[in-house]
Amino acid sequence: MLIGHDGHPQVGFMVRALPTATALAFEALLINRIWRCNPVNWRYRCLGLDYGQVQMVDQPAGAFLMFRRSVWEQLGGFDESFYPLWFEDVDFCKRAKDFGYRMYYVPNAVAKHVGCHSIVKIPVVDRQLYWYGGFLRYTDKHLQFWRNKMVYISVVAGCLARMIMISAKSGSLRPMSIYSRVIYLAVRRMFAVRRVEAK
Repeated sequence: MLIGHDGHPQVGFMVRALPTATALAFEALLINRIWRCNPVNWRYRCLGLDYGQVQMVDQPAGAFLMFRRSVWEQLGGFDESFYPLWFEDVDFCKRAKDFGYRMYYVPNAVAKHVGCHSIVKIPVVDRQLYWYGGFLRYTDKHLQFWRNKMVYISVVAGCLARMIMISAKSGSLRPMSIYSRVIYLAVRRMFAVRRVEAK
C-alpha cells in the first residue's frame, strides 16, 4: 500500500489493471481526467478495489514492487528500450503475467510515496517526450496492429487539444513546440514497419 503525503492510500496509482488500447486512448484524449469515473478508467485504475484485502492484481506500481530475483533474471529485468523512464514497470508486469506469474496487492506492506523528486529536474519538454515515448513503446510492444493505430491517433488528437487549451490559457506558444514533438513521434511510429517482439 502506497501512502501519499496527505496520509491517504494512493488509490488509482498504487494498483492498476494492465492498460488496454481503450484505456490508453482515453488517457491520451483526456477523457479519464474529464470523466474520472468512466467505466474504462474505473477498471484501469482499480477504483472499485477493496484496498483492505490481499488480492491478485495485474500491475502494482513500480514505486513499491517486489519480486523474486529468479523472476527478474528469467524476464531479463526491465526492458531498457523504455529509456529513461516510464512504463518499464508496466511492461515488466505484463511480461511476468505472460509467463504465468501472479502478482498480489498486500495492504500490510506499507510505504510512504511522495514522488516526483527526480521528475521535476527534467525539463518539461523532455518530460512529455519521455512519458509519451514510454506510452507509445508499450503500445508498440503489447497491442495488436489496429489497436495500436487507434492509440497513435488518440495521442495526436489529444496533443492537438492540449496545444490549443494550454496555449489559450497561458497565452504562450511554447506548448505547441512541446506537443508538436510528441505528435511527430506518434505519427512516425504509426507509419513505421512493425517488428515482431520477443516476449
